[in-house]
Amino acid sequence: MKRVLVPLDGSRVAEGVLPEAMRLAGPGGQIVLIHDIVSVPPIAPGERTREAVALEHSESYLESIASQIRALGFDVTTETFVRTDAADAIDTAARIWGVDVIACRTGARSRLSRLVRPSVAWSALAHGKVPVLLQHIDRDPDELKYPESPAKLLVPLDGSPLAETAIPIARSLARRWGAHMVLIRVIPAIEDPMGRRQPTRWSLQDEQEARRYLAGVAVSLTESTTLVVSSGPVVDTLAACGEAREVTHVVLASHGRTGLARVILGSIADDLVHRLTIPIVVVPALATVKLPLPKAKQARERQPLPAV
Repeated sequence: MKRVLVPLDGSRVAEGVLPEAMRLAGPGGQIVLIHDIVSVPPIAPGERTREAVALEHSESYLESIASQIRALGFDVTTETFVRTDAADAIDTAARIWGVDVIACRTGARSRLSRLVRPSVAWSALAHGKVPVLLQHIDRDPDELKYPESPAKLLVPLDGSPLAETAIPIARSLARRWGAHMVLIRVIPAIEDPMGRRQPTRWSLQDEQEARRYLAGVAVSLTESTTLVVSSGPVVDTLAACGEAREVTHVVLASHGRTGLARVILGSIADDLVHRLTIPIVVVPALATVKLPLPKAKQARERQPLPAV
Protein backbone atom coordinates (compact mmCIF):
# COMPACT_ATOMS: atom_id res chain seq x y z
CA MET A 1 0.00 0.00 0.00
CA LYS A 2 1.19 3.51 -0.80
CA ARG A 3 0.42 6.64 1.22
CA VAL A 4 0.27 9.79 -0.90
CA LEU A 5 0.15 13.36 0.38
CA VAL A 6 -1.76 15.90 -1.74
CA PRO A 7 -1.55 19.60 -0.79
CA LEU A 8 -4.58 21.57 -1.99
CA ASP A 9 -5.14 25.33 -2.09
CA GLY A 10 -8.90 25.35 -2.71
CA SER A 11 -8.64 25.80 -6.47
CA ARG A 12 -10.01 23.45 -9.10
CA VAL A 13 -6.69 23.58 -10.94
CA ALA A 14 -4.79 22.21 -7.92
CA GLU A 15 -7.27 19.33 -7.77
CA GLY A 16 -6.12 18.27 -11.23
CA VAL A 17 -3.29 16.22 -9.68
CA LEU A 18 -5.73 13.93 -7.81
CA PRO A 19 -6.00 11.27 -10.56
CA GLU A 20 -2.23 10.81 -10.53
CA ALA A 21 -2.27 10.72 -6.73
CA MET A 22 -4.74 7.84 -6.94
CA ARG A 23 -2.57 6.07 -9.50
CA LEU A 24 0.42 6.40 -7.15
CA ALA A 25 -1.56 5.11 -4.17
CA GLY A 26 -3.01 2.21 -6.13
CA PRO A 27 -6.19 0.30 -5.28
CA GLY A 28 -6.65 0.21 -1.52
CA GLY A 29 -4.01 2.90 -0.98
CA GLN A 30 -4.27 5.89 1.31
CA ILE A 31 -4.45 9.54 0.30
CA VAL A 32 -3.79 12.36 2.75
CA LEU A 33 -5.35 15.67 1.72
CA ILE A 34 -4.05 18.81 3.40
CA HIS A 35 -5.14 22.41 3.14
CA ASP A 36 -3.14 25.29 4.54
CA ILE A 37 -5.23 28.28 5.61
CA VAL A 38 -3.70 31.29 3.89
CA SER A 39 -6.86 33.36 3.44
CA VAL A 40 -9.82 33.75 5.73
CA PRO A 41 -13.32 34.45 4.38
CA PRO A 42 -14.88 37.73 5.64
CA ILE A 43 -17.27 37.47 8.58
CA ALA A 44 -19.75 39.85 10.18
CA PRO A 45 -18.62 41.76 13.30
CA GLY A 46 -19.36 40.01 16.58
CA GLU A 47 -19.60 36.51 15.12
CA ARG A 48 -17.11 33.69 15.56
CA THR A 49 -13.41 34.34 15.20
CA ARG A 50 -11.95 34.51 11.73
CA GLU A 51 -9.78 31.47 12.45
CA ALA A 52 -12.80 29.38 13.50
CA VAL A 53 -14.62 30.29 10.32
CA ALA A 54 -11.53 29.52 8.23
CA LEU A 55 -11.10 26.12 9.88
CA GLU A 56 -14.73 25.23 9.25
CA HIS A 57 -14.47 26.34 5.64
CA SER A 58 -11.27 24.30 5.12
CA GLU A 59 -12.65 21.14 6.73
CA SER A 60 -15.81 21.35 4.65
CA TYR A 61 -13.78 21.81 1.47
CA LEU A 62 -11.47 18.86 2.20
CA GLU A 63 -14.37 16.58 3.10
CA SER A 64 -16.13 17.38 -0.18
CA ILE A 65 -13.04 16.19 -2.08
CA ALA A 66 -12.41 13.23 0.24
CA SER A 67 -15.94 11.86 -0.23
CA GLN A 68 -15.41 11.68 -4.00
CA ILE A 69 -12.13 9.79 -3.60
CA ARG A 70 -13.54 7.40 -1.00
CA ALA A 71 -16.31 6.53 -3.43
CA LEU A 72 -13.56 5.22 -5.74
CA GLY A 73 -12.27 2.82 -3.07
CA PHE A 74 -9.50 4.80 -1.36
CA ASP A 75 -8.81 5.45 2.30
CA VAL A 76 -8.68 9.24 2.68
CA THR A 77 -7.47 11.37 5.59
CA THR A 78 -7.82 15.15 5.75
CA GLU A 79 -5.90 17.73 7.72
CA THR A 80 -6.05 21.52 7.94
CA PHE A 81 -2.94 23.52 8.80
CA VAL A 82 -2.83 27.10 10.02
CA ARG A 83 0.56 28.33 8.88
CA THR A 84 2.14 31.17 6.98
CA ASP A 85 4.58 28.90 5.13
CA ALA A 86 2.82 26.39 2.85
CA ALA A 87 6.05 24.49 2.13
CA ASP A 88 6.57 24.01 5.87
CA ALA A 89 3.02 22.66 6.13
CA ILE A 90 3.79 20.09 3.43
CA ASP A 91 7.02 19.00 5.14
CA THR A 92 5.27 18.73 8.51
CA ALA A 93 2.38 16.70 7.10
CA ALA A 94 4.77 14.38 5.28
CA ARG A 95 6.57 13.63 8.55
CA ILE A 96 3.40 13.25 10.61
CA TRP A 97 1.75 10.81 8.22
CA GLY A 98 4.90 9.03 7.05
CA VAL A 99 3.93 9.39 3.40
CA ASP A 100 5.69 7.55 0.58
CA VAL A 101 5.26 10.30 -2.01
CA ILE A 102 3.86 13.83 -2.39
CA ALA A 103 1.73 14.84 -5.38
CA CYS A 104 1.59 18.56 -6.23
CA ARG A 105 0.36 20.77 -9.00
CA THR A 106 2.80 23.39 -10.18
CA GLY A 107 2.24 26.31 -12.53
CA ALA A 108 4.37 27.50 -15.46
CA ARG A 109 6.44 30.57 -14.76
CA SER A 110 9.51 32.18 -16.25
CA ARG A 111 12.94 31.69 -14.69
CA LEU A 112 12.88 35.21 -13.20
CA SER A 113 9.45 34.89 -11.62
CA ARG A 114 10.44 31.49 -10.23
CA LEU A 115 13.32 33.28 -8.49
CA VAL A 116 11.13 36.08 -7.15
CA ARG A 117 8.28 33.74 -6.09
CA PRO A 118 9.77 30.28 -5.39
CA SER A 119 7.35 27.44 -6.05
CA VAL A 120 5.85 25.93 -2.91
CA ALA A 121 6.29 22.48 -4.42
CA TRP A 122 9.99 23.07 -5.14
CA SER A 123 10.60 24.55 -1.69
CA ALA A 124 9.11 21.44 -0.12
CA LEU A 125 11.11 19.22 -2.47
CA ALA A 126 14.41 20.91 -1.60
CA HIS A 127 14.04 20.07 2.09
CA GLY A 128 12.11 16.80 1.86
CA LYS A 129 13.18 13.18 1.83
CA VAL A 130 10.38 11.59 -0.19
CA PRO A 131 9.76 11.68 -3.94
CA VAL A 132 7.46 14.37 -5.26
CA LEU A 133 5.18 14.06 -8.29
CA LEU A 134 4.90 17.44 -9.99
CA GLN A 135 2.47 18.17 -12.79
CA HIS A 136 2.09 21.38 -14.74
CA ILE A 137 -1.66 22.01 -14.77
CA ASP A 138 -3.20 25.25 -15.99
CA ARG A 139 -6.84 24.32 -16.55
CA ASP A 140 -9.72 22.96 -14.50
CA PRO A 141 -9.66 19.15 -14.29
CA ASP A 142 -12.15 16.80 -15.88
CA GLU A 143 -14.38 14.50 -13.87
CA LEU A 144 -12.45 12.83 -11.05
CA LYS A 145 -11.72 9.19 -11.88
CA TYR A 146 -8.96 6.62 -11.55
CA PRO A 147 -6.61 6.74 -14.59
CA GLU A 148 -6.77 3.45 -16.48
CA SER A 149 -4.47 4.32 -19.40
CA PRO A 150 -1.19 2.33 -19.71
CA ALA A 151 1.98 3.98 -18.46
CA LYS A 152 5.45 4.35 -19.97
CA LEU A 153 8.29 5.86 -17.90
CA LEU A 154 11.17 8.01 -19.16
CA VAL A 155 14.22 7.84 -16.84
CA PRO A 156 17.03 10.33 -17.71
CA LEU A 157 20.50 9.30 -16.52
CA ASP A 158 23.73 11.30 -16.71
CA GLY A 159 26.17 8.73 -15.38
CA SER A 160 26.15 9.98 -11.79
CA PRO A 161 25.13 8.03 -8.66
CA LEU A 162 22.66 10.83 -7.87
CA ALA A 163 20.79 10.37 -11.15
CA GLU A 164 20.64 6.62 -10.53
CA THR A 165 18.67 7.15 -7.30
CA ALA A 166 15.64 7.55 -9.56
CA ILE A 167 15.91 3.93 -10.76
CA PRO A 168 14.41 2.18 -7.70
CA ILE A 169 11.37 4.46 -7.82
CA ALA A 170 10.97 3.91 -11.56
CA ARG A 171 11.25 0.14 -11.11
CA SER A 172 8.65 0.14 -8.35
CA LEU A 173 6.21 2.13 -10.47
CA ALA A 174 6.90 -0.03 -13.53
CA ARG A 175 6.11 -3.21 -11.61
CA ARG A 176 2.95 -1.83 -10.04
CA TRP A 177 1.62 -0.30 -13.24
CA GLY A 178 2.90 -2.90 -15.69
CA ALA A 179 4.78 -0.05 -17.36
CA HIS A 180 7.68 -0.01 -19.82
CA MET A 181 10.81 1.98 -18.90
CA VAL A 182 12.90 4.07 -21.29
CA LEU A 183 16.39 4.77 -19.93
CA ILE A 184 17.97 7.69 -21.77
CA ARG A 185 21.47 9.16 -21.71
CA VAL A 186 21.77 12.58 -23.38
CA ILE A 187 25.14 13.92 -24.48
CA PRO A 188 24.54 17.64 -23.89
CA ALA A 189 25.19 20.47 -26.30
CA ILE A 190 28.15 22.73 -25.54
CA GLU A 191 27.70 26.43 -24.72
CA ASP A 192 30.43 29.03 -25.07
CA PRO A 193 31.11 31.62 -22.30
CA MET A 194 28.58 34.01 -23.91
CA GLY A 195 25.82 31.43 -23.54
CA ARG A 196 25.59 30.67 -27.26
CA ARG A 197 24.92 27.02 -27.98
CA GLN A 198 27.49 25.29 -30.14
CA PRO A 199 26.98 22.22 -32.33
CA THR A 200 27.05 19.05 -30.25
CA ARG A 201 30.40 17.27 -30.24
CA TRP A 202 29.12 13.79 -30.96
CA SER A 203 31.71 11.08 -31.51
CA LEU A 204 31.60 7.32 -31.85
CA GLN A 205 33.47 7.06 -28.56
CA ASP A 206 30.84 9.21 -26.79
CA GLU A 207 28.08 7.02 -28.16
CA GLN A 208 29.82 3.77 -27.23
CA GLU A 209 30.54 4.95 -23.71
CA ALA A 210 26.94 6.09 -23.27
CA ARG A 211 25.55 2.79 -24.55
CA ARG A 212 27.95 0.81 -22.39
CA TYR A 213 26.89 2.82 -19.34
CA LEU A 214 23.18 2.21 -19.97
CA ALA A 215 23.80 -1.48 -20.62
CA GLY A 216 25.57 -1.73 -17.26
CA VAL A 217 22.68 -0.05 -15.49
CA ALA A 218 20.13 -2.29 -17.20
CA VAL A 219 21.97 -5.59 -16.58
CA SER A 220 20.12 -6.23 -13.30
CA LEU A 221 16.74 -4.89 -14.38
CA THR A 222 13.94 -7.39 -14.89
CA GLU A 223 11.39 -4.82 -16.07
CA SER A 224 10.64 -4.18 -19.75
CA THR A 225 13.25 -1.59 -20.75
CA THR A 226 14.47 0.32 -23.80
CA LEU A 227 17.87 2.04 -23.88
CA VAL A 228 18.27 5.32 -25.77
CA VAL A 229 21.38 7.42 -26.45
CA SER A 230 20.88 10.86 -27.94
CA SER A 231 22.58 14.23 -28.14
CA GLY A 232 21.61 17.89 -28.08
CA PRO A 233 20.15 20.42 -25.65
CA VAL A 234 19.18 18.24 -22.69
CA VAL A 235 15.67 19.51 -21.99
CA ASP A 236 14.75 19.74 -25.68
CA THR A 237 16.09 16.24 -26.32
CA LEU A 238 14.27 14.72 -23.35
CA ALA A 239 11.02 16.43 -24.34
CA ALA A 240 11.35 15.24 -27.94
CA CYS A 241 12.12 11.68 -26.83
CA GLY A 242 9.16 11.69 -24.48
CA GLU A 243 6.83 12.83 -27.23
CA ALA A 244 8.20 10.46 -29.87
CA ARG A 245 7.99 7.44 -27.56
CA GLU A 246 4.65 8.48 -26.03
CA VAL A 247 5.86 8.37 -22.45
CA THR A 248 3.31 9.15 -19.75
CA HIS A 249 5.66 9.94 -16.85
CA VAL A 250 9.22 11.13 -16.27
CA VAL A 251 11.16 9.83 -13.24
CA LEU A 252 14.41 11.61 -12.37
CA ALA A 253 16.58 12.83 -9.53
CA SER A 254 17.15 16.43 -8.55
CA HIS A 255 19.91 18.25 -6.70
CA GLY A 256 17.17 20.07 -4.81
CA ARG A 257 18.50 23.55 -5.50
CA THR A 258 16.29 26.51 -4.69
CA GLY A 259 16.26 30.23 -5.35
CA LEU A 260 19.20 31.87 -7.07
CA ALA A 261 21.30 28.69 -7.24
CA ARG A 262 18.58 26.89 -9.17
CA VAL A 263 18.17 29.77 -11.64
CA ILE A 264 21.90 30.24 -12.28
CA LEU A 265 22.93 26.58 -12.40
CA GLY A 266 19.73 25.41 -14.02
CA SER A 267 17.71 22.34 -13.17
CA ILE A 268 16.67 19.74 -15.72
CA ALA A 269 13.80 18.66 -13.50
CA ASP A 270 12.59 22.24 -13.06
CA ASP A 271 12.73 23.00 -16.77
CA LEU A 272 10.97 19.76 -17.69
CA VAL A 273 8.16 20.39 -15.23
CA HIS A 274 7.49 23.76 -16.82
CA ARG A 275 7.91 22.39 -20.35
CA LEU A 276 5.77 19.24 -20.17
CA THR A 277 2.24 18.59 -18.97
CA ILE A 278 2.80 14.92 -18.12
CA PRO A 279 3.55 14.05 -14.47
CA ILE A 280 7.19 14.16 -13.39
CA VAL A 281 8.29 12.19 -10.36
CA VAL A 282 11.31 13.87 -8.78
CA VAL A 283 13.56 12.09 -6.29
CA PRO A 284 15.12 14.76 -4.02
CA ALA A 285 18.77 14.82 -3.09
CA LEU A 286 17.95 14.07 0.55
CA ALA A 287 15.95 10.94 -0.25
CA THR A 288 17.43 7.91 1.48
CA VAL A 289 17.18 5.64 -1.57
CA LYS A 290 19.86 3.11 -2.45
CA LEU A 291 20.34 1.74 -5.93
CA PRO A 292 19.69 -2.03 -5.80
CA LEU A 293 22.29 -2.78 -8.46
CA PRO A 294 25.41 -3.81 -6.54
CA LYS A 295 27.16 -5.34 -9.57
CA ALA A 296 26.10 -2.77 -12.13
CA LYS A 297 29.29 -0.74 -12.02
CA GLN A 298 31.53 -3.74 -12.66
CA ALA A 299 29.23 -5.06 -15.38
CA ARG A 300 29.31 -1.84 -17.40
CA GLU A 301 32.78 -2.48 -18.74
CA ARG A 302 32.03 -5.95 -20.06
CA GLN A 303 28.52 -5.48 -21.44
CA PRO A 304 28.09 -5.69 -25.24
CA LEU A 305 26.73 -2.60 -26.93
CA PRO A 306 22.91 -2.90 -27.24
CA ALA A 307 20.86 -1.93 -30.25
CA VAL A 308 19.05 1.38 -29.77
